[in-house]
Amino acid sequence: MRGLRYGGRPIYFSDIVVRRDLAANSFHALAGARFAFNEPTSHSGYGIVRYALAQHGYDGSFFGAVIQSGAHERSLEMILNGQADAAAIDSTVLETELLGQPLLAEKLRVVATLGPSPSPPLVASRLAATSLRTAVVEALLRMPQDPLGVKVLLKARVAGLAPVVDTDYEPIREMARLGERVRLG
Repeated sequence: MRGLRYGGRPIYFSDIVVRRDLAANSFHALAGARFAFNEPTSHSGYGIVRYALAQHGYDGSFFGAVIQSGAHERSLEMILNGQADAAAIDSTVLETELLGQPLLAEKLRVVATLGPSPSPPLVASRLAATSLRTAVVEALLRMPQDPLGVKVLLKARVAGLAPVVDTDYEPIREMARLGERVRLG
């Protein structure tokens, strides 16, 4: 992603967001809060939160209530309308929402950032011919050198794409292993 905090690396973060008027100023200050998460298979909205709780010696009782929202955008709505106090929002989703609705910055604030985590991969079906998959990968990796590709990447706020291998996602697996002992919701 484009942006200083990404440093040109294929990573993203989970921003812990609250209403601007909430007294909490850190992750630890959210003890007893109503926490919204998008869904339990989400790393950015759920898994990394479990990892952070385990890392600090907390269990599933840290939050006063845990509410499944179904989507990062819905979690933000729940914070704004008072149904939830906090949520972990994928940094790319939060940035997109703030670009589309600049007034959100006056209503929300980030009290903590978890991560970085490896960026989600682009995947293709194994049913697609190997030659097709190879051609698509090569075209995607060449986008920063192609004028049309540059325009597409700029519009998407993407600096570029990087080849990955399975082991690039070991940090997420490790976070999942450590977070397994924390049950939310």
